[in-house]
Amino acid sequence: MKLVAMVIVVHSTTYHGTTFPTRSHGVPNNLQKALFFRLHLELSFIALSGASHKLNLHLNAHSLQNPSKP
Repeated sequence: MKLVAMVIVVHSTTYHGTTFPTRSHGVPNNLQKALFFRLHLELSFIALSGASHKLNLHLNAHSLQNPSKP
């Protein structure tokens, strides 16, 4: 859950412009936003795949404890 919170923080600071002056280190604003957006998507994917993996493990354990009757 910490990763998800971090993604939300990065996402909100990216789009409300607090992290982005007009130019920082000579990199245009749009390029920075594109890079951060890509990072945000990758982190979101990692968080979602991690959550679904945990859910699958939970469901597998549950089905082993309560096997369905044929």
